[in-house]
Amino acid sequence: MRLDAFGNIQNAASAFALHDLTNRNAPTAPVSYPFLWGTHQSDVVQWNGSAPNTPIIGPLIRNMGEVVGVFGDLDIDNAPIWKKLLGIKVEYNAHVDIHNLGKLELWVKHLRAPRWSDDNIKLPAIDQAKASVGERIYMRQCLDCHKIIASDKQADSYKAKMIPLSEVGTDSAMAINADYHMAKSLLLEGVKSNILIGDKFTAIEPSIELAVNGVTGLVLKDLTKAIKAGIVTDGDLLAETDDGLLEPRLKKILTDVKSKNDILEKYLEARKDLRKKLHAKLSELTKRSGSSISPEPNLDELKYKARPLNGIWATAPYLHNGSVPNLWELLKKPEERVTQFWVGSRELDPVHVGFEINQGLSQFNVHKVGTKTIIPGNSNLGHDYGTHLSDDEKWSLIEHLKTL
Repeated sequence: MRLDAFGNIQNAASAFALHDLTNRNAPTAPVSYPFLWGTHQSDVVQWNGSAPNTPIIGPLIRNMGEVVGVFGDLDIDNAPIWKKLLGIKVEYNAHVDIHNLGKLELWVKHLRAPRWSDDNIKLPAIDQAKASVGERIYMRQCLDCHKIIASDKQADSYKAKMIPLSEVGTDSAMAINADYHMAKSLLLEGVKSNILIGDKFTAIEPSIELAVNGVTGLVLKDLTKAIKAGIVTDGDLLAETDDGLLEPRLKKILTDVKSKNDILEKYLEARKDLRKKLHAKLSELTKRSGSSISPEPNLDELKYKARPLNGIWATAPYLHNGSVPNLWELLKKPEERVTQFWVGSRELDPVHVGFEINQGLSQFNVHKVGTKTIIPGNSNLGHDYGTHLSDDEKWSLIEHLKTL
C-alpha cells in the first residue's frame, strides 16, 4: 500500500546510475500512492509540492522520474572522447518509454473523481440533512486548506495550498528525506545541476538534485521526442494525437532547437524558483561542512500539499503516509487514533469511510511492536483540524465529505 518513491528515485541516481552503492540513503519514508485525479491540473505535484507542473514538459518529467525510481534503469556515465571534445562531459541512458508516458498522462488528465452516488458503486444513500450541516462545518473548518473544485470544473487548473510541517504536524520523514538527503556528485561534479542552467555541482549535493539532473539528461537526449510526448497531453496545442497532423506552430516547436530548449528551461527555472530558498541554505551548509551529513531540518520551510478533496471518500488510508485508516479516525484527537490496522482490503466501510481494517494483506503499525516508540515514517499524529468538534458535528462533516 506504500512506497518510498523519493528515496528510490534518489538512490536510482546517486547509487545505481552513478555506480557507487555506498552513495545511497536509506529509504525510510514510505508514502501512500496518491489519488491521480486532479494531478494534471495542479500547479505543483508530489506530496511536498516540490515539482512544477509546467505545460508540456512538467508532467512528462514527473512521470519519467517515477519510472526511473522503480524500473527505468538510469545510467550516468562518462561521455566518449568525441563527445567530450564537443563539451559534453557525461551521457545519460535509461529504459523509459517516453511516448507512452505521454499517453498515460493524457489518461490522467481526463480522470475524474468517483462519485458516492455513481450507479455502479452501490453505496448507502447520503443523509442530505446531515450533509448540509456538514457543509457549513467544512466551510468553517476545512476550506482554508482544501479548496472546493466543482465536479464540472475538474479540468481547470488550480494553485495548490502548501502547509508548513510546523503547522500541520504530520510525519516529517518524507519532506525531510526529499530535501535533506545528501550524496556525492561523483562524475557529475562540475556539471551544471540542470545541464542547461544552474550552478555547477560541488562534491556533495542534495540527492534529489542528482535525480533531477538524470531525468533532465534523458529529456535532452531526445528533446524532440520528449516535447512531442508532452504535446500529446496538451489539448490546447494538439491538432491530432499520436502521429496525426500538428498545427504549424507545433511543427516549429518540434524543429526549432531554441523553442524546444525554452520549454525545458521554463520548467527548470520554475523548479529552481520553487526550491531556491531551501537549496541555497543546503548548498551553503554543505560547502562549509564538506560532508554528506544533512543539516538540521527547518519545519517552517518544509511543507506538504493540501489538495482539493474531490472523491476523498475513496482514497483511504489517510495522511500522506497512510497512517490513519478512515475519516472517523482522522477526526479523533491524534493521540486517540488507532495505531494498528490491516491494509489491502477492497471492502469499503461506508460508515467510518475507509476500507475494512480487520482483515487485509498486511498490518500497519504506528509503533514498534511492544513499545510506544513510533516507527520512523509511520507517525499518525498531526492534522488535528476538526478534532475538537462534537461527535454529531464530526458525523455531519463526514456525510458532507461523501458528497465531494
